[in-house]
Amino acid sequence: MATASSQNPGFIYCENLIGKVSKVKIEIILTFLASTLKQEFDRTQVTVQDIREEAFYLSSVIATGVAFEKKPGIYLFSSNEICRHLLTLSTDLPSHLKETQHTLTWIDFESTSLTPHILSSASQSSFTETLKESLSTLESNYPLDIIPLLSLSDIIIFSSIYPLTHPSLFVEMNTSFPKLLTWIDTIARRVPAANKIISILPVVTNWTRERPGVTGFRKQKKEIKLPSNFAEVQLLAKERDKQSDLRWDKRSVSLLAPEITHPILPHATKRNFLITSALPYVNNVPHLGNIIGCVLSADVFARYCRARGHQTLFLCGTDEYGTATEIKAVQEGVTPQQVCDKYYQEHKSIYEWFQISFDTFGRTTTQKQTDIAQDIFWKIHKRGFITDETVEQLFCEKCTRFLADRFVAGICPSCAYDDAQGDQCDKCGKLINAVELIQPKCKICDSQPFVKKSQHIFLDMTRMQPEVETWVQQAASRGNWTHNATSITNNWFKDGLKPRCISRD
Repeated sequence: MATASSQNPGFIYCENLIGKVSKVKIEIILTFLASTLKQEFDRTQVTVQDIREEAFYLSSVIATGVAFEKKPGIYLFSSNEICRHLLTLSTDLPSHLKETQHTLTWIDFESTSLTPHILSSASQSSFTETLKESLSTLESNYPLDIIPLLSLSDIIIFSSIYPLTHPSLFVEMNTSFPKLLTWIDTIARRVPAANKIISILPVVTNWTRERPGVTGFRKQKKEIKLPSNFAEVQLLAKERDKQSDLRWDKRSVSLLAPEITHPILPHATKRNFLITSALPYVNNVPHLGNIIGCVLSADVFARYCRARGHQTLFLCGTDEYGTATEIKAVQEGVTPQQVCDKYYQEHKSIYEWFQISFDTFGRTTTQKQTDIAQDIFWKIHKRGFITDETVEQLFCEKCTRFLADRFVAGICPSCAYDDAQGDQCDKCGKLINAVELIQPKCKICDSQPFVKKSQHIFLDMTRMQPEVETWVQQAASRGNWTHNATSITNNWFKDGLKPRCISRD
């Protein structure tokens, strides 16, 4: 077999844990495509010892376990990206192997969640909690119904988790995830290369224990036999570093900050992402904690999506309705509109200073926002999901108004704290209904309000539950929801959704 420097496209495999797993994954892809890819590929083995002793700067090969020479001087280091590229080499690719939004979502899950947790468990010879969570996600959300034609995500996920069925290493697989095990066994009988995978992890587990890290290995003075193609390996590293440097060159800045063209609309041939941050209340100046808490993380993800070439829309804006705005207006002796106008500019200028890459930073009081909210309301109303119910609230006769929770204070019914708020006691932490307060007082005029009934509009969530539950099941699978998000949502369904008040006096 020729080396990776020959005219045939070639692989360089690193003899470490992830290298072995990556190799089998790619070999399975090649097996599936053997009838359509009329092309030979070179395989070159490079041991971890060789790389660490003489070319330890080949961090990409050590980290991913594989490099593929896509074309002279251009290399891929991700096994999943290599598999995707191999599909493009076929002139007659079967429809079931073509990329879809579904397969790309699960391939991302495999590379960012599943495989890292498998590698972590391999070094411990047991299931970690994070691996259990990833496998539970597959067990609950992945379409495990066997179909005659496998997708690319089926093949990639299968090649990653098939070693977990090895009884000497991961016995728990056989009892904890029965649906997943059945799916694995069914595919294994159809994959000629499957028997090569089962022996990987037990062997490599010993390697992970004997050679825990890069630091210290270079202290060994024993002679290392270099592979015959070591010159090509060094050349690969230099070329990879050169390409990396170019991405940070000012002349290539577009690679890091793609040009954004408005309006940003869904694109039929791209992955489409709508990203939002929690809308900040307009009644204060945002501080560093607000930015770190939700804005910065969303900004990082938006920049990542744009760099990947995805169609990305990143939205945020100030929340200008509600009691918080009204209270701030009373405190400053101005109108609520003046408060909104003042603090909207404060928010906007601060986010611009931090270079947060919002595509739009708007306001909930704009006419467009109003039109959208009213359109949603009338559609729900026409379908019969709006009801009227009577509720009891505190009413201040002197102010001639019903009092929102934040306009009331009194004695906590649980701990007798004398300055409990209308929604929560700051001393004992108990959530409070304002009408439960002892000796309540109006924060505006300091008079004592009384309980009065009022008619309000409710969203009938009880009637909506069947449709909402069906949608959530599909969305959780397509969107790869976290285990916690899925569990909490399912608990709400289990308890039954309750009508929700959507109006205020």
